Amino acid sequence: GLILSGFFADRIGVNHWFLLSGVLIIGIAIACPMITEVRKLDLKQNS
Repeated sequence: GLILSGFFADRIGVNHWFLLSGVLIIGIAIACPMITEVRKLDLKQNS
């Protein structure tokens, strides 16, 4: 992961890479609660 990250940072710049990474992480954080299987994980662990 770090090798790939370094490659992209060199190509597009560190500032742009941090911005892109942040947007992707926020997108994943918003999408996870919308997936029903992810929401059911807590229920399976408590049973």
